[in-house]
Amino acid sequence: MSAVEEAAEELGNVDIVATASYAQTDQDFSAQVQAMQEADAEVVYLHATPRQTAGVLGVASQRGYEPIVVGNSPTFGSALVEPLGALLDNFRVVTSAAFWGEEVPGMADFLAAAEEYAPDLAPDTFAVVGWNNAVVQAAALERACELGDLTQAGVLAAMDGLEVDLEGMGPDVSYGATPDERIPSREVRISGINLETTFAEPVTEYFSSEAAEAFTLPEG
Repeated sequence: MSAVEEAAEELGNVDIVATASYAQTDQDFSAQVQAMQEADAEVVYLHATPRQTAGVLGVASQRGYEPIVVGNSPTFGSALVEPLGALLDNFRVVTSAAFWGEEVPGMADFLAAAEEYAPDLAPDTFAVVGWNNAVVQAAALERACELGDLTQAGVLAAMDGLEVDLEGMGPDVSYGATPDERIPSREVRISGINLETTFAEPVTEYFSSEAAEAFTLPEG
């Protein structure tokens, strides 16, 4: 929530009219959706997994409430398209990863690896995110080997100054010595959902806002 509040303050033209939380075990999201609707929230920022996304969008539809719902990357999975269909028309997802099959340099290696090691894997952005994470981990371990120290402290030291080219599978990432410098990238893009391909497809290029650049991690 602190990031949303800081962005609203930095932008100066965004009012947070209501907030709501949920427990991982919740099955009914009526109270949360009602809070947003009664506050007349035009845009709802959702931090959730696909299970909660389905519940929130389902309740909103039942109540005739149609805000723009913006979620971070984990809120959407391709499996939502079949049950939700047109309920995803007003849904946007903020991502830092390519969608499955996107024409970027690193996609060929990813698809070849998926075919070889996980031929039954259903196309999904979560797999792309996992690939990107693995590429960064491999780069960190390789640098730690070069520095001659594969201990936990050695791998952490190897991250200082590490730069990784993700070949279009996401924005290039870099790591520094301080917590804020260890945010790998501040670039994102906003995507809508293509109901035919079931993928999140970008409606913006990758960008980093002034609010994102100004953000610092909370202390503690």
